[in-house]
Amino acid sequence: MGRRKKAEIDNSGIPRAERKLSKPLKIVITCRVDVDIVDWLKKDGKGYQSRLNSILRQAMTESL
Repeated sequence: MGRRKKAEIDNSGIPRAERKLSKPLKIVITCRVDVDIVDWLKKDGKGYQSRLNSILRQAMTESL
């Protein structure tokens, strides 16, 4: 049996609490972001994509 792509994995049967304990799946996207925002994210060096993800996650959870 071949390997499944991450997008093909159905984790809906796993309780939400257990899903939060595991590392979230990542996907590659392309989006256009203003230069000043990217400069601001990069000013602290490596890890700007993780910082962007954290900011988006916080905004997402606050909007629920």
